[in-house]
Amino acid sequence: MQTCISFMENVDAMLAQQSDSTGKKGLYPNAERHPDYRVFVHVHQSYSEGRLPHVCKSGGRPQADYEDMVLDEIENDAGTSVRAIEMNTDERKSIAQRILKRHQYHSYHVQHVQTLLPQDFLPRMGFCRRMLVKNQEDP
Repeated sequence: MQTCISFMENVDAMLAQQSDSTGKKGLYPNAERHPDYRVFVHVHQSYSEGRLPHVCKSGGRPQADYEDMVLDEIENDAGTSVRAIEMNTDERKSIAQRILKRHQYHSYHVQHVQTLLPQDFLPRMGFCRRMLVKNQEDP
C-alpha cells in the first residue's frame, strides 16, 4: 500500500515539474486518467473497514418477486424439474434456475432403486457397524 502511495506521489511531483518547465503535459499525456494516490488510500481504508466503496444495490432492471413461488414448488416436491416449475408458476426456466442456484438447490435426477445388488452388501455392513460403534460411544 505504501509503495503505491509513494509511487503515485512521485508521479504527481514529476508531472507537476514537467508541466511547469515545458508548459505541456510532458512524457505523460494521459496523466489525468491515472488515479490520485488518495484513491488508493480511500479504497484501502474501505476494505480495511469491511465495506466496499460505491456498491450500488438498487441498479438494474426491476424484477418481479417469483422466489417464493419457485421455492414453494421445490418444497412441495423436491424431485420436480425446472420445466414443471415453469409450467406451474408461469415463469421462465432461466429465472427459476437462477433462483434455485442462488439458494443452492442443485439439479439432480432422483433414481429409484428397488433391489439390492451384491456389491451393496459390504458398504451397508460397514455403515451399520459404524452406527453401532457411535451408538455405544454416545447412547
